This record gives sequence, C-alpha cells and structure tokens, in this order.
Amino acid sequence: MNNGKKEPFFRRPKVQEGLFLVALVTIPIIHFLVFWVYINIQTILNTFQKFDPLTGEMEWIGVRRYVSMFKSYVLGLDGPADFNIFWNSFHAIGINAIIFPIAITSAYAFYKNIPAEKYFRVCFYLPSLISVTVLATMYKSMFHADFGPIKLFLESVFGYAPKWLTADSEVMWPLIYIFCIWIGLGSNVIMLSGAMLRIPADIGEYCQLEGVGFWRELVQIVLPLVMSTVGVYIINITVSVFGFGIHPMMIAEVTGVDDKFYTVGWFIFDSVKLASESGMLQASTLGLLLTLIMLPVVITVRTIVKKCTPDVQF
Repeated sequence: MNNGKKEPFFRRPKVQEGLFLVALVTIPIIHFLVFWVYINIQTILNTFQKFDPLTGEMEWIGVRRYVSMFKSYVLGLDGPADFNIFWNSFHAIGINAIIFPIAITSAYAFYKNIPAEKYFRVCFYLPSLISVTVLATMYKSMFHADFGPIKLFLESVFGYAPKWLTADSEVMWPLIYIFCIWIGLGSNVIMLSGAMLRIPADIGEYCQLEGVGFWRELVQIVLPLVMSTVGVYIINITVSVFGFGIHPMMIAEVTGVDDKFYTVGWFIFDSVKLASESGMLQASTLGLLLTLIMLPVVITVRTIVKKCTPDVQF
C-alpha cells in the first residue's frame, strides 16, 4: 500500500523493464557501431567512387559499379566465368539438402540407442573436432595422381583411374560434395540430437507400447516435435549460401581452374588476398550487392519457416 503516494519514477516496473532492455542491447549496439560501421564505412563509401588519376582524388560514380557487377555476376551478361561464381555458391543448398536426411536419421538412431551407439557418435563427431585444413589435405591425398590409394586401387583393379583433382576434372563437384558432407554431418547430427533429447521419455514409451515402427515414429512423431530446430537449419542454409567458399577452395584450388569451381566466398577471399585497391573495391561491392539481394530472401524464408515450424512446448 502506497497511501496515495506516487511511486518513484525509477522504481516503476515498466521503467525498470525498459532500463533492463536498454542495458541488454547497449553493448551489442556499441560493438556493431565500432567494429562494423566504423571499420567498414570508408570501404562502403569507396564502392560508390572511383580514383581519378588526373586529379589524384576519388570521384563519385553512384551505383554504376553495382549495376555493372549485377549484370556481370548475377545476369551473366559478360560471359560464363563471372556468372559461374554466383551460381556455384548455390551448391551449398544441394549439399545441405543431402546432409539433412542423413543427419536426421542418424540423430534419431542415436536417440533410439542403437547397438554401438557411442562408437558411431565418435565416428560422426570426429571430423568436427579436427582442423578442416588437416582433413582437406588428407582427403586430397587419397585422390593424388601419383600416390593416392584410391587412384592406385582403381588402376590395379580396372587398369584405369579418372582425373580427380585437375582443372579439367569431371568429378570435381562430386568430390567437393562428399568432402562437405563428411565434415559437415557431425555438427548437424549434434544439433538435431540435442533437439531430440528434449522429447519426453513418455512419448517413446508410448510408441513402444503401441507398436509404432522405427520409421513411422521418426516421420510422424519425432520430426514434428523438432521442427523448430529444422526451421533454424533451413534459415542457416539460406544465410550461408554466399559464405560457401573455404571447402571448395581447399579441394579445387588447382592450376587452371578458370573460375569453374569458384564461389562468391572463394572469389572475395582471393580478391582481398591480392591486397590491391581494385580487388578490395570489387570484393566490397560484390559483398554488399549480394547482401542486398539476399536480405529480402532471408526475411521471406524466415517468415515462412516461422509459420510452418512452430515451437513445441513439452
């Protein structure tokens, strides 16, 4: 009872809640302003300018560079090389589409405590614990043209081994797919396994009493209960499309690639690595252009996923 006295301003529940929210977001906002806006603002402004050698100053050109890169990389009007860089990035969706059914089935098998479950868990998780550089070196050595065990095996049995890691290889993308699935499966199994561990044990016991089969329980009971996690997986796939670069770069970085296996992530990395002004501007412009393209796509996917994969409360 306050006896008709007004409660002090800073003790009011709504004010305290507002102050708590402000304190909660202040550090992330400062971090964003300092380590993203402050560091990148000049680079962003430079994408709208070009260097004039006559005056020795930067000249404002507006969105001309963005339009040129959109025509070249997205529409492919300047030839297939730049066009491939854009569309090769979408192999990330194909890779994750293959990973998902394997990951959900594996996570469910672990959830059901199959025989030798701990051994298989180690087999799945081990690639996630080892450096990707080490894994890529080991993987490429298996297909080496001189001493690769797979190449030697095929030659000894069939008398012929295809060209694996060469610029004219016809199986380079399958090799990249296999490598990405191998090293990416473990983390996704961990994520889905964590979601399944939230399912009450009573549901599994009920399925056992009712005689629900392995696959029916997975499809009709377990999968709907972890759909919120599946939704996060779908959003992550969409967001990661243009960041897909390190894995193809490690497997397909051979002489004479001619952009056939380039992705946006790989291309930006190489452009920045050259440390030239034109390369930096090209990488910055392409990165911002694709961010603008993907932003509405990600928002749309997130909206659809949120409606189709509601969170389940146990």
